[in-house]
Parts: sequence; structure tokens; C-alpha cells
Amino acid sequence: MKIQFKGSELELDTLNLNQLIEVETKFGSLAQLGKDIPLAVVRYIAYVAVKKICKDAIEDEVGACLNLESIAGIPKLLTPEPKLSEERPLEPA
Repeated sequence: MKIQFKGSELELDTLNLNQLIEVETKFGSLAQLGKDIPLAVVRYIAYVAVKKICKDAIEDEVGACLNLESIAGIPKLLTPEPKLSEERPLEPA
């Protein structure tokens, strides 16, 4: 997903294990969040993703650049997008 931050367009990647642990350390188990993720968690997920690219990012700055459209995409950073296999499907024997 892409967001505008400090005049640049950033491509945010799915969080890696260390980033997920950072979010869990602050907010508790991500499994308990379910479908409705509090806005404070959404902002922190975005902050963790931005911080990987812009080391000097501040959480409030990241929150200020998010709008309703971008907020909807942030939870997707928790899980990777499924990729289509380029291999042929298995054929029955």
C-alpha cells in the first residue's frame, strides 16, 4: 500500500515478524483484535511500517498523514497478500 509521508510516496510492505512483535508488545496479542482494530493500533501499525523506511519518523507525524482511505488499508499490512502460483495445478493420478 502507498501513503504520502513528508512529501514522498512510500510503499509500505507487510510487517515482518519483528515488527509484529513490536506491535504485540505495545498492544497485546494481535489474534485478540479480531475484525475491529482500534485506531490507536492502526496508527501504530502504520508507524512501524513507515519507520522501516524513514528511521526518523514520529508516530504522530505518521498519524497526521493518514486519512479515511489510507486507514482502511493499514490492517492489510498484518497479513501478506496471497500470490498466485505460476506452477501448473496438480493433476489427478
